[in-house]
Amino acid sequence: MDLYDGSILWRSEPLVCNSHNFVLAGVDQGGTIEEGVILCGYGFTNEDDYLYQISLETGQVLSRTPLATKADWLAFDGNTLMVQCYNRLYLYDVSYG
Repeated sequence: MDLYDGSILWRSEPLVCNSHNFVLAGVDQGGTIEEGVILCGYGFTNEDDYLYQISLETGQVLSRTPLATKADWLAFDGNTLMVQCYNRLYLYDVSYG
């Protein structure tokens, strides 16, 4: 959503996020988007569970990584992405460049 005029810039595909939160990656400290992505999780009882990487610029799904159960919470600790699921914690080393 454009915060200046309220217009919708893009919409993501359905069924890509039902985690309690999402995190941004690839955005510099000045707030400029440089190949930035949204990292979020989706999963449900009879559906597959994934960690999604979505383009911050276009809303396109760039990748999905299978998870054992739905991602509930995501957070960064330095370059480590922590994905807390129902019954396990995933740790991913995230590098930029």
